[in-house]
Amino acid sequence: MLENTRCVVLNATYEPLSVVSARRGLRLIIEGRAVLEEQYPNGWVRSPTKKFPLPTQVRLKKYIETIPALRVPAQLTQRNLFLRDRYTCQYCGRQRKDLDEKEYLTRDHIIPAARGGKDSWTNVVTACKKCNNIKADYLLSELEDIYYTLAADPITADTADWILEHMVSKNFNPRAPMILEIWSKSGNLRLRKKKKK
Repeated sequence: MLENTRCVVLNATYEPLSVVSARRGLRLIIEGRAVLEEQYPNGWVRSPTKKFPLPTQVRLKKYIETIPALRVPAQLTQRNLFLRDRYTCQYCGRQRKDLDEKEYLTRDHIIPAARGGKDSWTNVVTACKKCNNIKADYLLSELEDIYYTLAADPITADTADWILEHMVSKNFNPRAPMILEIWSKSGNLRLRKKKKK
């Protein structure tokens, strides 16, 4: 159970550093290197003599200067793409939970691969199966007559963005919006901007 549950590690200034196993998060608390910020509901780990909370978030006691390393682009995987787009179709706006039983989310190339489009963060978006089939190998400019547009411009997700999206998507912390605000005020967060209609 401890290896399969995840824990977000925050810097002393509430900046996200990484996502680790809950076991590692608990170890940081026991070693006195971190404090518990949030725990899993009814999540406890018992030893023969003590009972410990199962952490979803820990904050380091000492500041670690590793922020530039967090600006390394995250690996472009299906999961990371869906996290960046918050499991939402970038064409129709439906979320994964809103899809019918036989529908699912897919990766769509804005400039289709058949037309030389690259598999890169700025050329792929999350799309439901229906929208991906409608778009097919067309360019968005060729579909303007049916008002086919993107909800937001795609950005290159990096490690810090991925951690924040992970926190938000898992509802790890009711203070996640506050952490997002602190992170954005520090100039380290590049929020996706919705397109103007």
